[in-house]
Amino acid sequence: METFEINGFAATMVVRDVEEAVEFYKNLGFKHEVIGSKVVHHHVHRDKLTIIFHPAKKPEEVCPGTSVVDKKYYFDLYCYTDAVDLVVKECVLKGIEIVNGPHYSKDWSEATIKDLNGYCITFGGGVANAEILN
Repeated sequence: METFEINGFAATMVVRDVEEAVEFYKNLGFKHEVIGSKVVHHHVHRDKLTIIFHPAKKPEEVCPGTSVVDKKYYFDLYCYTDAVDLVVKECVLKGIEIVNGPHYSKDWSEATIKDLNGYCITFGGGVANAEILN
């Protein structure tokens, strides 16, 4: 059997206001593009992460999983990085809410932010500055 590689992934988020969501993620260094003609999709991407926004028809359609499931599930989207500490630094500088962490350790570090639609995004992995592990 021939093999193939899946070389991308896009998460979909239902949001109250697409333009506001795009601006929030652009503030985090994401690039924005509009794709499609009959059906328009707003994509934001940074490195290997892509998020597609769909506009909610009613406010109650915006329903992050973390808002309806047992609180032990603390993220709607999990992103791997080699520099959780730099993600945290960037978020603090830009006034983005950190709702969990940061938790730094030599084995695994994490921090969770919340976007303007209530989606919790966790960044997990290594750190750039090993001094914070002491």
